[in-house]
Amino acid sequence: MGSRRNDIDWLRTLASYLVLIYHAAQFFDYQKKTYFKNAELSEALDYFTRFVHLWHMPLFFLLAGWSSNSSLNSRGTRGFLSERVQRLFVPLTFGMTLLCAPPKWVEFRNGLWKTTSAGEQITKSGSVSFITFLQEYYYPEGITWGHLWFLIYLFTFSLLYLPLLWLLSKSSFSESALYKWAKVVTNAPVVLLACVQLGLRDRWPGYQNLVDDWANFWFYSTFFIAGFCLAQFAIIEDHLLFRCKRNGILGFSACLIYIIRHRLSELDSKPDSVQHILSAVGAWYVVCFLLPLARQTLADTPAPAFWANNAFPVYVIHDVPLCLVAEFELRRWDSSVGKKFVYSGVAALLSSFFFLFVIARRVWLFRVLLGMKSSSPVPTKYHPKSQ
Repeated sequence: MGSRRNDIDWLRTLASYLVLIYHAAQFFDYQKKTYFKNAELSEALDYFTRFVHLWHMPLFFLLAGWSSNSSLNSRGTRGFLSERVQRLFVPLTFGMTLLCAPPKWVEFRNGLWKTTSAGEQITKSGSVSFITFLQEYYYPEGITWGHLWFLIYLFTFSLLYLPLLWLLSKSSFSESALYKWAKVVTNAPVVLLACVQLGLRDRWPGYQNLVDDWANFWFYSTFFIAGFCLAQFAIIEDHLLFRCKRNGILGFSACLIYIIRHRLSELDSKPDSVQHILSAVGAWYVVCFLLPLARQTLADTPAPAFWANNAFPVYVIHDVPLCLVAEFELRRWDSSVGKKFVYSGVAALLSSFFFLFVIARRVWLFRVLLGMKSSSPVPTKYHPKSQ
């Protein structure tokens, strides 16, 4: 079952820091999904963000499902819920109250801030001070979870699916039955994901608002529950190891075709049915490639404690320094895209570390608000069950 493992720690750590790199790259891509756009854009970074977008959050939710299995089995339902509140709800509340305001202020200054009033999207803008902007932010139509939307979705999934997760954690299937059905079980989710994309994605393209975002809700629910099952039933995970190369070919081929088809289109129109299927295939099989790849290459090597222990708090706070660097330095700096991209990412990372080590780790309240652990359990190597 889902014990703490080196390879899973590696994936979780790398995925967390990839969020910062992805957000920095968004300043220079062709898409309109961020609060700042550089005057000069980059085709290479546009390819990069489109590729990462296809599988990055699915990987996050699958790893979250894996961690939920470990937490539920070790803590029980009451301890699991307590841990979810401390590690998800508290940082989310803190982030919505303070950390998500600066990025929205930058968005406001750039004329990109949209609020919903009476069911209509209203764009607001203005060169106002941060304090003045807070008068707009602290209203139901203004306050947001921004880049922390992953936390509210994961918290909701943890509560909503707890009865199912508990039943799965107590279930027992014979190894012969699991082995017999492993091929079906490891491929069936892609059919479900394709149905979600085909049936829901055009209506709900991805608002990350939880209450009216049904394509994302069911898409990420599938990965969350799949991650829990992979941690619970080792034979199913073993099957991914046997199909690692094939899954990689399927996943990366689907992502490549998706990106090429999208970039060849002269108009940035809604994805067609082929694109929906490709996005489902790409997301599922890339994740099903990365999981066994990490197990093959990283199971015996612990993730560096410094990077692993700070991955989650950096994810929570990184968008604040990143948005300020973009607004007050990148905008005024006449330099190449490459230099700006590297500078923004490094500056945001170092600023996040500075806050963590100079302030947060010395103040108990900040450690609680950021969901930081006082100590971390020692990860273990992967030890396959006897067949």
